[in-house]
Amino acid sequence: MEEGASQLILIEARYRSEDNYGSSVETIIQLKQARIRRTAAHFLLSHSECQTFACRFDVIGLIESQQGHRFLWIQAAFY
Repeated sequence: MEEGASQLILIEARYRSEDNYGSSVETIIQLKQARIRRTAAHFLLSHSECQTFACRFDVIGLIESQQGHRFLWIQAAFY
């Protein structure tokens, strides 16, 4: 991306209290990604001022453990 270019970063935040069936970020399967993309497309159609922005999809997962909480931030998690 060019220096100074406008970028729209869309973030999906997920939390799970236990990871017995996978971590919070692993719950964002292809179906969920498709829904997020459709929502982003609708947003861009509704907000013409953002249509020239480059889009990036990030994922933030909250991981809870005995040591406390920590965040996992995945930039450009999917396209």
